[in-house]
Amino acid sequence: MVLHKSLMYLNFSIYTFRKDFKYLFLAILFFSFQKLKSQDLCQQTSYAKGDFDLSSLTLCLPQILTVTNTSTAISVKYIFDYQGEDIDEARFLATNQASFNYSSRVKRPEIITVLQIGDINGKTSIACKNLTVRPSNVPVYSYTTCTNNNLVVNLPQNPLNDFDEYEISINNSVTTITQSQLPFEAIKNTPLPAQLIVQGKYLDPAKGCQTPVAVENVSSYLASLGGIERPYHPNISKLRLDTPTKASFTFTGAYHASNQTTDQYKLYVYPSGSLPNPSSVTMVNILPGNYTSIISDSTKSYCFFVKRETSVCGLVPEQSAEICTIPLKKAAFVPYRYDLEWVKYPSLLFGLGSSGLSNLSINQQIMRIENSSNLHTILLSSNAFTHSDYTINCKKKYCYRLKVNTTGQFDFFKFTGQSISNMICVDRSAIIPNATSEVYVSTNPNNQNAVFFNKQPAWPIEIDRWILYKNDGGAYTKFDSLSHPTDFVSDTSLVSKSESYKISYVDKCESQSILSDSVASTFLSFREPNQLTWNIELPFDNSGIGLYEVLYFNENSNTIQLIKQESNNQHEISFKEYDLKAKFRLKTISDDSPLSFSYSNTIIVDVPGSLNLPNIFTPNGDLINDRLAVKGDSDNLLTFSLEIFNRFGEKIAQISNPKESWDGRIKGKVASVGIYLYRLSAILKNGETLTKDGIIELMR
Repeated sequence: MVLHKSLMYLNFSIYTFRKDFKYLFLAILFFSFQKLKSQDLCQQTSYAKGDFDLSSLTLCLPQILTVTNTSTAISVKYIFDYQGEDIDEARFLATNQASFNYSSRVKRPEIITVLQIGDINGKTSIACKNLTVRPSNVPVYSYTTCTNNNLVVNLPQNPLNDFDEYEISINNSVTTITQSQLPFEAIKNTPLPAQLIVQGKYLDPAKGCQTPVAVENVSSYLASLGGIERPYHPNISKLRLDTPTKASFTFTGAYHASNQTTDQYKLYVYPSGSLPNPSSVTMVNILPGNYTSIISDSTKSYCFFVKRETSVCGLVPEQSAEICTIPLKKAAFVPYRYDLEWVKYPSLLFGLGSSGLSNLSINQQIMRIENSSNLHTILLSSNAFTHSDYTINCKKKYCYRLKVNTTGQFDFFKFTGQSISNMICVDRSAIIPNATSEVYVSTNPNNQNAVFFNKQPAWPIEIDRWILYKNDGGAYTKFDSLSHPTDFVSDTSLVSKSESYKISYVDKCESQSILSDSVASTFLSFREPNQLTWNIELPFDNSGIGLYEVLYFNENSNTIQLIKQESNNQHEISFKEYDLKAKFRLKTISDDSPLSFSYSNTIIVDVPGSLNLPNIFTPNGDLINDRLAVKGDSDNLLTFSLEIFNRFGEKIAQISNPKESWDGRIKGKVASVGIYLYRLSAILKNGETLTKDGIIELMR
């Protein structure tokens, strides 16, 4: 009784202590609960539907389970105890084996989920089946020792308790009940320690397991160093954030045949750092088992514990130690590491310091999964809430999860718990760098395009290579790749038209950037007799066109001898400076600051030799069309001759200089109006010969 009074005093003291801190009772959480495992993948419909058979739906240990794939899925793997893991963790946990032995895993009857993961036509497939595993004909039950001479055994109503009869043997004193008597409570006044055997029986023995039910040795109710160990004292053994907003947890405890609210467990949930109070109760009348909860604030840590006001022995309240969630806030890539940050796990139980009745030991570690295949454990100090992981290969995918194992003593009793954070997966290949800028295309003097760009884009990771994409029938396809560093990427084919390009880069982590905006080369063309034209597509990625400059090259020295500006996309050539060949190139100037420049292809044009005479001239002294003169480019002529004949074929005039003209007189006298004939002949500097005959009409 001294021990029970101490427990009563401790619970009362804690409650009184908490009442004094009303200002800490802040947010009230709203949770929804489901008394099932968090079988997310089993419930999702976005995956292809696989299928498999179990060798048995009820397994009696040491019988081994075998699975058979009955779907079209390939590369199938199995998780033989699926507990709600997401797809990344499931891929890691899944195994190729087609059989499993639960003997070392299952000590009491359980309903276990088997999950199949595979591939159907390139899409992930999922299938799930539930399996009942029994180590023997032991039912679901609990026991409590109230004094050294009092043992209470409870059998609840439970899907696993489907036996026709039950036998409770305490120190060889047997009580038999039927299925209809559940829930059932047996109270035995017997000296402790004691031997306990609880087993179920089917009327049809073939339904049961052949393995004998093990004897459970119930120790006496004595305090020990580190706390009393009782398998059915309330305890939250596992708390996990399946997602930042959803937690699943498992708690164990004693069953109670009574339906009174005070005899059943309540769940308390409250923000870490505050203290629980009556408003922290989020669920009542709960039995030991598995639950899920929706959390309203994913940035906070919340603490859980279960409690009931009256124990099975009807004496003092009993409660578990608290266990708290660990929100993993980020796993940020900083070249070349991942920086992790989480909410620090509290170092005290209920805010109380270590004492003879309350203490807490924390073991903290990071679980890192690499490429869904390799597991690496990183040990941490108990006070850590950040970690930088330098032991990475940034070309691989990593998933991080924090795990805290807690042990200690609360209210004289030992406890153990495990809190697991949400998982954050980072796949560098899925991180797309920003596009590079300052892209422009220019054509070199050899008439090959080159794409220039900012070789140091705003990206923190070293660049490995540059990739050039070229427009091919409306789609941009990979054309060339060049290792970094480089200032430009060339298209070595000779230009025959305007070409459009985009540029991309791949960093040292194999992440490829967004393609840049397109740029188009300027293609210069010649149209007879004397016109240059070009396309108007932009050669710059982030600026317009301010001005064009037509570059005239010296025929002999290949240097620029003349520049003429244009604002549109055509130019009329002057051949005055050329004899045989005229060479041109276009320079495009951007409209931004600082200016950017892009060049077109270079073209060489044969100097034309066109000389013409008007059909009519009027030498009447009005200074308009008074003289018959040759029109055209005459600077590139070696020889020139213009002969004029009357209608009888008699030569009446001859001119040997293209700069001279006929004034309409014959031997000083005014020629009569009428029709005259002419013959024009010339030799150009390029060797070309021109000959032309025609008629002119003289009018006054």
